[in-house]
Amino acid sequence: MSDFTLTLKQLTDAGLHLVPIPPHNGKPTKAPGKGWNKPRSPQNPNGYTNSPDAIIGCDGFNFGLYHSASNTLALDLDDVELARRVFEDTTDLQLLDWLENNERVQIKSPKANRGKLLFTLPTGFTAAGLRQLKHDGKSIFELRSGNCQDVVIGQHPEGGAYQFIGNPAAIPEAPAVLLDMLQNWGDWKPCLDSALGIAEPPKIAPHKPQQGEQLPNWRNPIQEFNQSCCVSDVLTRNGYMRTGKDRFIRPGSSSKAPGTVIMHNCTDGVERVYSHGGDVLNDGFAHDAFDCFRLLEHGGDWTAALNWNSEVTKHNQRLYQEEQAKKRARVAAGSKSKATL
Repeated sequence: MSDFTLTLKQLTDAGLHLVPIPPHNGKPTKAPGKGWNKPRSPQNPNGYTNSPDAIIGCDGFNFGLYHSASNTLALDLDDVELARRVFEDTTDLQLLDWLENNERVQIKSPKANRGKLLFTLPTGFTAAGLRQLKHDGKSIFELRSGNCQDVVIGQHPEGGAYQFIGNPAAIPEAPAVLLDMLQNWGDWKPCLDSALGIAEPPKIAPHKPQQGEQLPNWRNPIQEFNQSCCVSDVLTRNGYMRTGKDRFIRPGSSSKAPGTVIMHNCTDGVERVYSHGGDVLNDGFAHDAFDCFRLLEHGGDWTAALNWNSEVTKHNQRLYQEEQAKKRARVAAGSKSKATL
């Protein structure tokens, strides 16, 4: 028995369903024929099967793994380096750890900077399908499950052989983060895009003009708050959970998508946070620590938030009252001067 045939038997013995993919014009292809996602039969020779006897005589074919029937998921890395950066930025996971794990099941492509890891899905998982992350028109990674197939044995159309690595009977369970991406792709997509720098820089939330702010020696309560407290402190004490690089999951989120991200590149040098999630911070603006404090701890009430430090408040009130007294004195002096003319 050849190594090729032995690998096919190991796959089918493991309960995996394979799609035979005949050459196209004498050349290997990744594209299956019509009926590939239906069971193989004499009437449907292109269909999937997990019977080794059913694929006898398929010499020169490629074989794809049909995920729906096999209950599997492929993490298809079309750009390993960019995908690694995205995962490290948005999760606590190291993609390279997966690719170097001795218990991994991997389809190794002959092309550089590519990778494909196989996982099993939980029984009854209902969010299977195709999820794609692209940048500048090029695929970064895909989550492929459900009505998808991936070539696991055979030849790449551009040359070289696919290499199956690992034990097909011991495919690891899909990590929770990948399941969450499948279930909540709409929440994850903006986070992943922002990690690639796709999103436009958000506008900075404006601050409300404050009484007396033009007076000499006036103390700015917003500036002093930002100097005494960082954005991450405000988020953490309000139930946000830190994950990845400078990212947070909002409290009560139905997904694990870190839709809140700290920004260090604002033109004025102030650290701010921008939210893609379903919280009050998601209003199209980037918010500094004070604004997060105002929105999260005072329901957006400017007056209550500005009075966070009684010493600063009393200092500014005293300055304002003194200035008002001076104005009244000047008005009174002017009136008295006119009366003597």
